[in-house]
Amino acid sequence: MSTDDMSGTSGETGGERKRRLFADARALLMPIRWDEPFGMVMVEALACGTPVIAFPEGAAVEIVQDGLNGYLVDDEDAMAAAVARLAGIKRPDCRTSVQERFDLDIIAAQYETIYQRAAATVTNMRISAPVVPVLSPEAQYGSL
Repeated sequence: MSTDDMSGTSGETGGERKRRLFADARALLMPIRWDEPFGMVMVEALACGTPVIAFPEGAAVEIVQDGLNGYLVDDEDAMAAAVARLAGIKRPDCRTSVQERFDLDIIAAQYETIYQRAAATVTNMRISAPVVPVLSPEAQYGSL
């Protein structure tokens, strides 16, 4: 893909090359139609200041803040139209949206809170199980 191309694919990549691709992109298009449990690629793009244009499916509805760090669109035509509106998205807002919601310390604190609540729930639960007497074989079957 040359720098003159308006769009393209680069295949699987990582590290500094991936960061450069995200940082140099006008937007990340996420045309997926399944319930993605967490869209790490969207978070990575936003962390590089790249807006995300996605369908309102799966994790996209939690990650993309429509009009702030990208656009949630209903179909491919709306996705193409959203590209024309990218000037309305400020790249620093993309990065800030990730820092405020997905920073390592924030996520770790949220997990800690969840674990503390779960532990408190288990501690406060009464576990009741039927009491079953354990009998010796003689008591169960008599003398053999």
